[in-house]
Amino acid sequence: MLTRYLFYFLSFVSGVVSADSLERTGSLEAQISRDHAPLLGGGQVVLSYADVVEKVRDSVVTVFVTQQKIAEPENSSSEGNPFDLSQKKRMEAEPEDEAFKGSGSGVIISSEGWIITNAHVVNQADKISVRLRGQETDIEALVAGMDPATDIALLKIQQPTLKAATLADSLRVRPGDVVLAIGSPFGLEQTITLGIISATGRGALGLIEGGMEDFIQTDAAINPGNSGGPLLDGLGRVVGINTARYWGDNIGFAVPVNLVLKVASDLHRYGWVVRGFLGVHTLEVTPKLIEDLKLPKKAKGVLVKSVETGEAADLAGFKEADLIVEVNGRKVENGMRFRLGLASLQPGDKATFEVLRQGQKISLQAIMGEPPELKRLQAEKAQTPDVVEWAPGLWVAEASRDWKMRFKLSPQVAGLIVTQDLKSKDGTTQLRAGDQILLINGQPAQNHAQARSRLATLKAPTLLLKIRSGQEERFIAIPR
Repeated sequence: MLTRYLFYFLSFVSGVVSADSLERTGSLEAQISRDHAPLLGGGQVVLSYADVVEKVRDSVVTVFVTQQKIAEPENSSSEGNPFDLSQKKRMEAEPEDEAFKGSGSGVIISSEGWIITNAHVVNQADKISVRLRGQETDIEALVAGMDPATDIALLKIQQPTLKAATLADSLRVRPGDVVLAIGSPFGLEQTITLGIISATGRGALGLIEGGMEDFIQTDAAINPGNSGGPLLDGLGRVVGINTARYWGDNIGFAVPVNLVLKVASDLHRYGWVVRGFLGVHTLEVTPKLIEDLKLPKKAKGVLVKSVETGEAADLAGFKEADLIVEVNGRKVENGMRFRLGLASLQPGDKATFEVLRQGQKISLQAIMGEPPELKRLQAEKAQTPDVVEWAPGLWVAEASRDWKMRFKLSPQVAGLIVTQDLKSKDGTTQLRAGDQILLINGQPAQNHAQARSRLATLKAPTLLLKIRSGQEERFIAIPR
């Protein structure tokens, strides 16, 4: 019966096939097996990214966060905001602590345990942990630093034999390039989606308020939980860090990896991002400004509103009403592009600015200065010793990023901590390195200045300290 139907079908198509010739060619299954054998069999397909994905999957992690105090996460609703920072959020009924829990993704960039994720994933978290591919036990992670301006955070875990992802040059990506996103959307670990790069240099979206937006746009699906995971090129190299999506549409945004590397390097070295400081206050160019200042009708750039005395712009010769149109050869179309042009510059870097002044285009050379916050921190550090001895053998420091990382403390730990074990005469350990000092004789002290004030008023021969050691809180008397 099947042969007869095939005969009718093939005769209709070609008009020349006979029953005899059909029998000589064998069964239809045999023909397919003979002609298309390379395409048959599990895992054998014409085109696959399986090998590419396999090379990078061990470098992609899931990031879990816990926040003890319930708070409505930012951008948790699409109302009034078309963008969604793609962290998976969930509220779980835990009456005893009412903890908010959420998750995102991350990518290992160093075999020594350095991991990139989004700042909005770990911001305000009381506890952060990381899960490696195929593992059931989570690893506690510490925040080495965060940069809200780019929504990038750097985490550190202690784990041997980690596999770092390969990084690409994001300046070379082009619209139309194939990309893959890997992460844990909706808690589904190691989910892979495929798409293309739709555009580069997307900014002025208002996604990062006051931040530096220079996104790669993609139609590879980026959903809640993908935040912090890698966007990969067709060779499995990281070109960006997935950050957000446009609600209701398959439009996602990733921070270019070149910008991520600059941010991560600074976070690793300083705990914050150091950017060169120019010392100008600017305005966006508007039709009214163009009319009032008689600027070219199609003028683009930023207008200098004021120049800070003694800063880099002042020394370079900037003046009020200058229209900045280029930074190091790159066009300045708006304030966001201007900030991006400065973002890659470090203190001491030389930069060339093209400026329109009274209808004439001039070039100004500036040596970038140090930002005010860095000057303030350096001044405070110079005036305040890092570690102070309160009593014989009792060494105390303010809970800086480096100390918290050294003792594997929660990122939320603040105030004063013990920097080395304190032992009694009989060898018993009274305090351990990393113990947090909550009270001095019943009074709080958050920094060295407050501690000096408390200690100066004490007349008793002992210090009565309230200590938090891990999850335990206790009182201990220390001879002065």
